[in-house]
Formats: sequence, structure tokens, C-alpha cells
Amino acid sequence: MKAAEFKAATRMAWREAKRNRWRSLLVVAMIALPVAGLTTAAISIRTASPSFEERATGLMGRAELAIMGFSSDDPALTDPASYQKVLPAGTQFAVQRNLAGESTLGGAYDYVNLTDGPTIGATVGMYQVLEGRAPNAKNEVAVHPRLLERRGLEIGDTFVVDEPLLELTVVGVAVAPEAVWDPIGLLAPGSLAGYEDTAVNLFIDLPDETSIQDAVAKIQAAQPVSTVDRRSIVELSGATEAMGASFAIAALALVETGLIAAAAFTVGARRQLRALGLLAAAGGEARHTRLTVLAGGLVLGLVGSLTGVAIGVVGALLVQPHLDTIAGRVTGPLDPSPLFLLGAVVLGTTAATLAALTPAKAAARLDPTDALAGRTAPPPPPARLARWGLAALIIGGVITGWGTVKFESVVQAIGLVILMGGFLVLIPTMVKVLGDSAHRLPTAGRLAARDTARHARRTGAAVAAATVALAMPVAVAGWLAGQERSESAIPALAEDHVIVQPGLSADGSESTLVDDLLSAFPGAIAADLRQASWDPAAYPVLQEMAGGEAAADWGVWAMIPGIADDFSDEQGGPLMIADAGLLTALHAEDAINELETGQIVALGAMRPEGTPADLQVPPKSASEEWTQITAATSDGPATRFDDGWLPAFVISEERAAELGITDASYSSGTLIRLPSDLSKPKLAEARLLATAYEGAAVYSLFDTQPSNAAFKAVTFAVGAGVALAILTVAIALVASESRRDQAILASVGAGPAMRRKVAGTGGFLLAGLAGVLAVPAGFVPVAIIQASQPNPLPVVVPWLTVLAVAVLVPVIAGVGSALGSREPSTRRMLDPVV
Repeated sequence: MKAAEFKAATRMAWREAKRNRWRSLLVVAMIALPVAGLTTAAISIRTASPSFEERATGLMGRAELAIMGFSSDDPALTDPASYQKVLPAGTQFAVQRNLAGESTLGGAYDYVNLTDGPTIGATVGMYQVLEGRAPNAKNEVAVHPRLLERRGLEIGDTFVVDEPLLELTVVGVAVAPEAVWDPIGLLAPGSLAGYEDTAVNLFIDLPDETSIQDAVAKIQAAQPVSTVDRRSIVELSGATEAMGASFAIAALALVETGLIAAAAFTVGARRQLRALGLLAAAGGEARHTRLTVLAGGLVLGLVGSLTGVAIGVVGALLVQPHLDTIAGRVTGPLDPSPLFLLGAVVLGTTAATLAALTPAKAAARLDPTDALAGRTAPPPPPARLARWGLAALIIGGVITGWGTVKFESVVQAIGLVILMGGFLVLIPTMVKVLGDSAHRLPTAGRLAARDTARHARRTGAAVAAATVALAMPVAVAGWLAGQERSESAIPALAEDHVIVQPGLSADGSESTLVDDLLSAFPGAIAADLRQASWDPAAYPVLQEMAGGEAAADWGVWAMIPGIADDFSDEQGGPLMIADAGLLTALHAEDAINELETGQIVALGAMRPEGTPADLQVPPKSASEEWTQITAATSDGPATRFDDGWLPAFVISEERAAELGITDASYSSGTLIRLPSDLSKPKLAEARLLATAYEGAAVYSLFDTQPSNAAFKAVTFAVGAGVALAILTVAIALVASESRRDQAILASVGAGPAMRRKVAGTGGFLLAGLAGVLAVPAGFVPVAIIQASQPNPLPVVVPWLTVLAVAVLVPVIAGVGSALGSREPSTRRMLDPVV
């Protein structure tokens, strides 16, 4: 190719673009849309993705080593004095204690993760004070902004924690940079010393040029502990990338760009047929024709890519204020690397040019006479494409499943792309089916369906691009539905359950909240929840083991040997003393007889099938060992609840007394079984009653269910918005090409209403094709991945999202097309083919 030839082809392409400004603008828009989306996503992801050092600093400050998660019951393991002698001079230590705090707010629980890690020294970078200052006294706290917002507090106010009981002065607003959602309450160093159930971490900052391996060996020689370093803690946190879904999304995004550009240039090549015919008639060779079409792709691709990058940068600026929330970490300023922006322009331009390659080759093969007459070669038979599509579906499904089973993310991604490609290749067949069925439709539908089928190459790529966009919300909704079904397999509570912490009356007397709730919900049943404990009176050595405390609670755990679960070779759970009232409240009234005959009743998922339960019995004296007894069990008919409040096993009071088991000194609350399933208005009513009592709270199944509704709604809105934008431009391109059809309709007396019906039906059919294909295109890959996992997730059809994609989006597209239809001008009707 000579430079003069390229220059001439480029000049022709530019003049063609200027001569058809409206069509060129639509083509540029179709190219700019995916480039803008990719630019916004890439800049946001680049900004939100932490470097290894940022991630490690957020998790363990500037320390090189950490001893994590030991209980404060064994203080020597996390005592700096245990290691100071063996580690080199200059080593810095930081002790961090963590404790889950609970409060009640408006009759509901309000949780705060208390930590007393220092903000200087080895743990610098683990916390960030946004306003005010870090606490430096035991009664001070810096609190997560959402906790302050929820309670209506400001710096200087008092922040109350009920368990443990703390009244703290707010001196600052703080977050954990790598866990921005974590509701932290940052205390002064050492503030949690002495509290029970406190997890203690020790961070160790070694002097420069100190060997970490030597330090680990010296630590383990001093104490039998395991350590984590910066690399291992990042890996444990799940910060490793290269997931198959990420690869697949990136690959599909590139496919999206190519599809949209292909739709644009298929239209463009058809509009240039006469110009190309004149070029051939004037002596131009096939390569000149091919070069002219490719130059059009290059020119419009470059303009579209530049426009898309500019829009993408603006989009990233709009996303930035919400980026911390989306990423779950504190992000820095936007990072739009000039090299990346240049790459985005090159990528978009290249994709557009390559998309113009197929129409360029087709145009080069046309006879000049056919080109001057506006005739094009017939498309490949849909049946042949359909066979390729079905083969791709099968092969892609197998590869995706194999990659999931073998944890090969790249293989999984390749399978997903092949699978999606199979669905997209089926589009011409769907268009043919639509055209063949046109005679069954009303007049407007028949005209729109035949026009769509007649210009299948013109509309097929746009439908494919919209299919990819609409498949995203279907895939996300299907994945989340499977997770929700899996999580609800063992529910935390029944739908008619509430657990009540009664609190105290305003005058400090005993609360009557339970009675209030029983009165508000006639027919409800209440039962106290008390963990079973070995009786210190029957086993006095327990008091000695508890340090001489007057009352020691030693929870009883029942085990069923020979029945494994996901975590242990034996299934087990807490034992609770029960009567007929508690079994009724637990939906296990059919097991009352077994309970009263002295059997331990295993609830639901334990499935002992008559296997006796093992109980570890404490010794009678300090010189004896713990022993094991076996007690008869019964498989209770109730559903197993798994929230930590309700028992896995129950035993009658009489049988418990025989074994030396009694109620613990504390209560887990009161379980109330309502006469019907709990609704959110009923829950609000119950919590309103609880606000009259200090420290009272009402806990329900709603509190255990993570809400994915907002995420699914945003995903659907984004996918539907992108698809509608693509379809809008595609429909506009179709309209710009349909002047002959519009003129014919006008010439035979069709009024504006009929033209709007045809336009609206055309938009509905295009979006309907995309929606119908998007459902399997989004759901099938997710179903294959879910079913192929080592612990398969349930495959659940997200019907609401399916209906929205298959019905709502086409209706919106149809209404928009009808409203956007305009009456053709007199010039168009007189000269419809120019």
C-alpha cells in the first residue's frame, strides 16, 4: 500500500463522514459507548486496587511479623517481654486487642468492633483518623462515621457500649483503610486489657536489614507460636487477584467493543455502496475499495475512541466520591495514567478498524454493477451459524466446568467467552425465526419483523452487544440467588421467631417487655434460652479451675460420633435444658415424648439416627481426668437453626439433674414464636415496644439476611442502561437507513400513529431478541460454575431479574422508539435513497 493511496482513502472516508454527519455521529457514539465504559471502569479499578504495600500496611502497619488472634487467657504468647531477649535491639512491639461490643439502638442491636491498637509505632497505617484526633485516654474513642451518623453523635458526645459496659467520649472519627465498612471504635492503647473474650495480636517491627527467617526461628524457640509476615497476611486476606470472572469480564468487554463497532461499520459499508461502485467503475482495484472502508473504520474509530476516553474520564470523576464505598477501602486520588489513556485510544481504534475488516472484504468482492445498484451478497445460511453456535455452547460449557473444578481461572475465563460466543452466533437464527413468524403478527409488527430480518447483518451485531450488556444483571442475580439459597439452607431463626433481650425498666426494675410482646401478638409462645452448664456444686473442681469464682459457667457440648460435617469428623453443638414450651417454640413439639423419657433431642441437621451423643464430663477432683459418657439421642423433627442463640441439642431438666447439668447463670434471651410469620411492620412494632426499656432489643431473621437488593438493582440499572443506550443508537441507525420504508408508508397513506407503531414495534423486537438471549447467556455460565464447585451452590433462577430483562427492557425500548419516531421530510419522500 502506497502512502498516496492511504491518504486518498482517508480523505474519501473523512468526506463521507462529513457528508453524512448524523450517521457518522451515531457511529462515533456506538464506538464511544464501550470505550467510555472501559475507561471509567479501568480508571476506577486502578485507583481502588491497592498495591501490595498498601494492603499489607492496612492489615499490619509497618510491622514485618505478627502473632495473631490469641486469647488474652494466655498473655505470655503475646507479651513483648517474651521475645525482647531473643530479637535484636531496636525491635518495636505493638499489642492490639480486639473485642466485639454490643449496644441497643431503637430496639435493635448496634455492633461496634472495639480495638485498642496504637496509631503510632509498628501499627502505623492500620487506622486512619478522618476528623478530630486519636484517643490517648481510657475513656476516649474515635468512632466509625456510620456509627456516629446512626446514633446522631458528634465529636465531644458520649458513645455508650452496653456489652462490655463503656461510656466513652468521642474525640475523633476513624476508619480502617483496608476495611472501610468495619464499624470500628478505636480506643487508647491498653484500654481493653483485662476484658474477657478479647483477641490479642502482637505486631513486631524489626530493625532494618534483619533477617525475617532468623527472627521467626528465634520467636518459635522462645514460644511455641506461629507467625505471619506481610506476604502471608495479604494472601490470607483474599487480596490475590486473577479470578476467572475478572478475566471473563475483561474479555467480554473487548467483545462488546468489537460487536458495537461491527454493527456501525456494517451499516456504514452499506451506505457507501454506490460510492464504492463509482470508485470501482473509475478504475479502482479491489484493494482500493477495501482500503476505503478500512479508512472509514480508522477515522471514525479514532474519533469515537477519543470521545469515549474523554467521557470515561468524566465518568471516573463522577464515580470517585463513591469509590471508597464500592471498593471497601480508602482510595487515593484518581490514577488516569497517560499511557493507559493512550492505550485505550489505540484499543478502541484498533477494535473499530478490525470490525470494519469484514465489511471491507465483502465490499471488495462486490461487482461494480451490484454496488451501483445497492445490492449486497446474501449472508451465510443461519443454519450453518446455528450449528457453530450450538457447538460453541457445548464446548464452552465443558471448558468452564473443567476450569471451575480445577481452580484454573484462565481456563474458566476462556470457557465463559466461548460459551457467550455460542449464544451470540445464534442471533442470526433468531432473526430468521422472527422473520419467518412475521405473518402471525399485526400489520405494524409484520412490517417491523420483516425489516429486522431483511437487515439481519445491520441489526445482529447491535443485538449481540445489547445481549452482552443485559446478560450481566442476569448472571449477578443468579449467582446471588444461589448464595442466598445456600445460606438459608440452615436458617438462623424461623420466620415466626424473635429473640428478645428484655432490658430494664426506666426505674431500674425488671422489664416486662416479654409480656408486652405476648399481649401485642396474641397466641405467641415465649421460652427462656439458657445454655446448659456443668453444675459447680456437683463438680467443685470447676470452681478451682475458674480461679475461685462463686459461680462458674462451663457450657456443655454434645457430640455425635461418626457423623462428619464440613469442619470436623464429628458433629456437635451446644446443649440446652428444655421443656415442652421451648420445644414448641422451636417447632419441635413432636419430640416432647422423647425429651420427657430422658433422651437428648438433636435438632434437625444433626441427624443422629439413633447414634448416642457423647458428653465430656468434668472430674470430681483435681487429680482426676475428664471422662466421657454416652447418652441416648433422638432425631428431632425441627429444622436446625444456626445463629449461635438457639440450641443444637436439648435435654429435660430431670435428665440434666441426673447428669449434674444445670442452667447457666446468664440468659441468652427469650425466644418468642409468633402466631404467624414476622413481617417488617410487625418487627417495627415490636422494636417500638422495646424502646421503652433500657438495653432492650428484638432480634429476627431479617437481621441475619444480608441485603443484596441494592447491589442487584444497581447491576440491573447499569446493564439495562448500557443495553438501552446501545439499542437507542442502533435503532437510530436503522431509522436513518429506513427512509425508503418510511417514504413508502407515507406514500400509501400511513399516518403518524402507524409509523410510530412500526418504529415502536421494531425497537421492542430488537430489545426483545437481546433480552431473550441474555437470559440463558447470563444464567447458564453461572449455573455451570455453581454446579461444578467442590461444594456446589444451589442453582436458582432469578425470576424477577429475568422478567425485567425479557419484558421490562423491551417495553422501554419500544416506547422510546415510538416516541422518538418522526415524520419523514418532503425531501426524503421525494428522494428516499440518497
